[in-house]
Order: sequence, then structure tokens, then C-alpha cells
Amino acid sequence: SAIMKAQPTGALACFIRALEKRYQKDPRRFTLVGHSMGTIVINNWLFHFPDFRCQNIVYMAAACSVKDCVGELAPYLRKHSRTKFYNLCLHP
Repeated sequence: SAIMKAQPTGALACFIRALEKRYQKDPRRFTLVGHSMGTIVINNWLFHFPDFRCQNIVYMAAACSVKDCVGELAPYLRKHSRTKFYNLCLHP
């Protein structure tokens, strides 16, 4: 059986919905940049809003785990094959 995702209702979710609505007919190219804990926010954002279009995703010193990226970010990247992902790591 498919796992149902609960739709977020917080402030960020409201902002994302407004952003999507605003640019639905006038799409822009977005770059999401996350540093440290911001990468967790982006993972969550794109997991819950998989239709949000962005051109680039940039992670700098990500606090999220590789497991989190595979589980939350990878499905988005598979769906949006033109989105480029950049990752600056502190550890090789």
C-alpha cells in the first residue's frame, strides 16, 4: 500500500503554496541554497511539494544525512531531471 504524506500546514508551507500560485502562469527559475540545517528544510520542502520547480539546488555543509537525501531529495531529482544539484561537503 502507498504511504500517504500529510500535507504540511505551517508558515513555510503557506509561503511555498503562495509562491507556487504566484508563479504558476509566470514561471521563474529558482535556485534553492541551503546551509547546514537549511538543507533539512529544503529536503522537507521538496519532499512535500514535489511539483515545485527549481533550476538548481545547492547544499553547503549539509546537516542532513545521506539517507535523508536519498529518501527525500532523490525522488525530486528523479522527477525533475533538468534540476542541477550541487553539494559542498566538509568531509571527502
